[in-house]
Amino acid sequence: MNFRPFILVAFIILASCSNKEYHDHDVEFLCPDDWSITEDGDMAGDARYIIIESDPPNMSGVILLYWFEKGTSEEMALELAIERDNSTDGTKLVYSDLKLEKLNKHQARTQTYKGLLAGHKTKGKNWAFSTDARTYCIMTYCAAEDDQKSQTGFRSFLKSFNPKK
Repeated sequence: MNFRPFILVAFIILASCSNKEYHDHDVEFLCPDDWSITEDGDMAGDARYIIIESDPPNMSGVILLYWFEKGTSEEMALELAIERDNSTDGTKLVYSDLKLEKLNKHQARTQTYKGLLAGHKTKGKNWAFSTDARTYCIMTYCAAEDDQKSQTGFRSFLKSFNPKK
């Protein structure tokens, strides 16, 4: 009996399942259905980022996850993430004041925003919180008309997000 087709099918099934769960760099989360990790890389210094995007054409949701080694304040983490994300022409966003909100077991500083991102009407929310070893910043945003469709993916990611460090 030739086991190659069985092994190939098993590999494809396992590979597609593993794309939905992220376990790396002491961070765990579930990638929402119909969403994909499009970037996972290093930033200058001791920082990393992951970009998760909804699969078009259904919606335009984006989740940006940044983390910085200890020593970066939550405010600075938000500032660095916003600066990196807003470097596009045609961006004019209005941010709310920071407030405190629970994100799983962490007390996070949050802010909402809306306006133009690269010329498109956009709505979003940012979270920043610190653990003993790192400061995390999560940014979620989408085209204003996709807000309701994107919320399920945002909630799924946020509920599952679990920093191990």
